[in-house]
Amino acid sequence: MTQKTFLKNIFRPRTVVGLHVTTERLALVKIVNTLKGPEVVETRSRGLDQERDVSEQLKALFDAPRLKYDMLVSSIPSPLGSFRRIPVPFQKSRKLERIIRYQLEPYIPSPIDGILVDYFPGGSDGNAVVMGLEKKILSDHLKSLKNAGLEPDLVVLDEAAIFSLYTAGSLDRRKGEDSTAIVHFGEDFLGMQIVSGDEVRFVRILSDSENSISAIDESLKIYELQEKAVPRNLFLVGNSPDVDAFRKEMQNSSTGMEVNVWDPWKHLRIRVEDFSRSDAEYLVVPLGAALIPSIDFRPFNFRKDEFSIESVMEMKRKMVSVIVLLFLLGGAVTFHLYQKEHLQGKRYQEVKRQVRNVFLSTFPDTVRLVKGQELAQMRQKMAEERSRLAWTNDFRRKDTVLAVLKVLTEKMGPIPDLYLEDFAFEGKEVTVEGETASFETVEKLKKAFQTSSMFTSVKLAGAKKTREKKRVRFQMKLMLK
Repeated sequence: MTQKTFLKNIFRPRTVVGLHVTTERLALVKIVNTLKGPEVVETRSRGLDQERDVSEQLKALFDAPRLKYDMLVSSIPSPLGSFRRIPVPFQKSRKLERIIRYQLEPYIPSPIDGILVDYFPGGSDGNAVVMGLEKKILSDHLKSLKNAGLEPDLVVLDEAAIFSLYTAGSLDRRKGEDSTAIVHFGEDFLGMQIVSGDEVRFVRILSDSENSISAIDESLKIYELQEKAVPRNLFLVGNSPDVDAFRKEMQNSSTGMEVNVWDPWKHLRIRVEDFSRSDAEYLVVPLGAALIPSIDFRPFNFRKDEFSIESVMEMKRKMVSVIVLLFLLGGAVTFHLYQKEHLQGKRYQEVKRQVRNVFLSTFPDTVRLVKGQELAQMRQKMAEERSRLAWTNDFRRKDTVLAVLKVLTEKMGPIPDLYLEDFAFEGKEVTVEGETASFETVEKLKKAFQTSSMFTSVKLAGAKKTREKKRVRFQMKLMLK
């Protein structure tokens, strides 16, 4: 165990309960985070009586016997939310957190003010899979739990819980390998997500009323068109009446992938004496929800924008802990700063001496050096020399934009029914956007650009068919040498 993993295990909540509430069932999983990792210590599952109040049944589930925990994570069925794969201009999570809400707005039919937004890890390819949930749905969910005396710390969608189960180490997710598809059998729906390394590249929610095999095949073709890659494996997990028959039928379909039934329980330490495998399929989502605080990524939470006032005693307890930690931290920082200031003083004197020697060796005709201003004098001398030699830059200038436009025109000319809508040139990246009649034409254009020696790579950033004109809008990214 590394030092980083050891510290993370210390500061994670000790006991976490994952709760899943659907229209037909209530299920929960309690885990304990130890220094060796999470351990399952209790599971509860029961059918939901439609004639009784949901809050009363929730209260009974937690009171038989009374369940104690440090953190509660609740999951809402995925069909109640929405998933979109959208382009994002930033890859750093701190910047992405600020802009993702407004980036999603053009892709949803309702006003963004009524939507809560969260997102999966990703963005290295310039795209992110974003989750949206109406505020009213969250409000109704919290109200039902509050009537049962429950206050969840985190609220997520089912597919986020499945992803946390994946990242907890139950599946092979070594970086650099091909992507993996996960099909989750939910209540009256199928959730499909494709993960590559530690990033979610694709999520789609399918109705179980349609042909599931055809819907999954169609989703894989959409992913292949976007990424130019096919998942290596396909795993089936969740509540399915005959998962083995489904696996065989899926294996014989046109996917050509290895299809397996995923049993996440065999990779976890289970300390439940009466644990029943018959209920395990109903506990997959609450298990993933309980593992969310244990994953190495930013935790999912649709309540992150809320501010809840804690009890006075809880606030006092935390304040005392914070004051003690700040006192210890202050002492350590003071000693560190004193030592650092002493070392920096010595380095500063040495650097001043070196600057003076370099100055005199570079400009030996300097008559007078002003003490303490050696660096400023050197910069002034260098600026004078650059100004004197500025005329040499004219020999290095080239008409790069015109050269790129010439190559683009030559490659696009032979292709019929092609309309260039936008062209952007920034640094070494060239962005081309336009419309054409079919996806085949887009592929021809990509191959034409790849034959040019001017570009090191040509990537299809997006291609989709418009409803009004029945034409294909595309966007390509070209990198100059």
